[in-house]
Amino acid sequence: MDQASEEPIFVNVTRFSSLKKLYLQKNVLNGFFMERVGQVSSLEYLGLFDNQMRGPLLDLAWFPSLRELHLGTNQFQGRIPQGIGKLSQLRILDVSSNRLDGLPEIMGQLSNLEMFDASNNEGYYHRVPLFKSLQFCRLRPILQLVDFEHEL
Repeated sequence: MDQASEEPIFVNVTRFSSLKKLYLQKNVLNGFFMERVGQVSSLEYLGLFDNQMRGPLLDLAWFPSLRELHLGTNQFQGRIPQGIGKLSQLRILDVSSNRLDGLPEIMGQLSNLEMFDASNNEGYYHRVPLFKSLQFCRLRPILQLVDFEHEL
C-alpha cells in the first residue's frame, strides 16, 4: 500500500477473470478498491475485513458465485443493498463493526446462509428475516425475528 496516495499497489484485479478467493484483510484499502473488485464475478470468497472501506456497500449482485463475504471492521454505511438476495450460494456474511443501519427483507431468501454477523453497527434492526439454515447470528440490538413469508 502506498500510504501517500492511499491507492493500492495492484489495482487491476479485473484481469484475474477466474479468481475464486481474494484475501485482502488488514491492508488499509479504501472505497475505491471495492469498485474494481466488483468486476471479478467468479469470486467465491472475498475477505476485505479490517480495512478503511467507507460509503455505501456496492451492489453485491456482482458476485453471483460468492459463498463467503467478510466486510467487517470497515466504515461502510447505509443499508445492505437489495442485490444481496441474488447471492444464492452465500453461506457466511460478516458485516460487523461498520455503520450499517438496516437489512433488506430479501435477505430472507438466502437459504444457504449459515453465519450472519452484523454486530457493532449503528443501526437498529427492527425486522430481521428468519433464515432457514442459519446456525450463527449476531446482531445488536435485536428486537424481533420476522418470517416475512408468513407474517401476521
